[in-house]
Amino acid sequence: MIEYEGDKAKVYSDRGTGDIFGDVLSRRINRRSAIKSGVAASAIVFGAVNLSDAVAQDATPAASPVSGGPAPAFDAIPESEAAEMTVAEGYTAKAFLRWGDPLFADAPAFDVTAQSAASQAKQFGYNCDFVGFIPLPLGSDSSDHGLMVVNHEYTNPELMFSGYLVKNPEYVEGSEDIAEFVPATTKEIVDTELEAHGVTVVEIQRDADGAWAVVLDSEYNRRVTATTPTLLTGAAAGHELLKTSEDATGTNVTGTLNNCAGGITPWGTFVSGEENFQQYFANLEAVAERVEAFVGAGYDHVYLHQIGPDQGALFNAWHSGLRDLLLSAAR
Repeated sequence: MIEYEGDKAKVYSDRGTGDIFGDVLSRRINRRSAIKSGVAASAIVFGAVNLSDAVAQDATPAASPVSGGPAPAFDAIPESEAAEMTVAEGYTAKAFLRWGDPLFADAPAFDVTAQSAASQAKQFGYNCDFVGFIPLPLGSDSSDHGLMVVNHEYTNPELMFSGYLVKNPEYVEGSEDIAEFVPATTKEIVDTELEAHGVTVVEIQRDADGAWAVVLDSEYNRRVTATTPTLLTGAAAGHELLKTSEDATGTNVTGTLNNCAGGITPWGTFVSGEENFQQYFANLEAVAERVEAFVGAGYDHVYLHQIGPDQGALFNAWHSGLRDLLLSAAR
């Protein structure tokens, strides 16, 4: 047994289950198409956005087929347990961005033996989850130039750092209650892990030969990590419970962790949500009741991390309330 991430078997709260964003959005768009009297009102929500001209067009549910588009034409590949990636005949697949790849012209080359928080903050993050694409120019339907948005959900420090796990001197052979290995972490390791979390936004472009490349000097490239200053908007912004000694306004928070899944909105932004955030708390046993109450309360409100273009730059905000997020498109 290796113990380095806490007790994942403990359930802190089972509240907050419900519809996913795609379900809510699909119903809203379906209603727009089916109820004639609701067309004008819905157009106010989706048509008043100036981030993308495309959102003013009538939308269809994600599950609907694209009319007039060519059907996929390739032979299915057989099931395989081989370590190599297998693709259909006529197709190719290769690694495009890897953990540690530079995202900026001044980012250092990746060195697994000399990692630091400062270098990781300018490099591609760890453990990809959602991958999305926002066409460039903004509002276009370009498929060979755009912004790639990627979640970096969590880290595996025992794989990232050599010597992270060491033999536990208290371990007894055959014991199921005592971990055989324990972490030998440092502040620098923890700080580097924090920068490996979050989101990557990077401009990519395909050349005439069909090869994709990162635009290192792009004004859009950025990492949103666990330490990135972030604006809190929506219904919860400014609430008394969010005001702290660091921020008396209750509208500024720090970064994002454990981002799982995501989506591209009709108004041309990226949204993502956190999950399993309770595993990042330390000293859980000492404050068990307080942490359980906090985590339970956290599910009473929907928070989505939204990143997107705004007047040529990228904004970065935690938005509270799914309904308010949809309505914010009209502001």
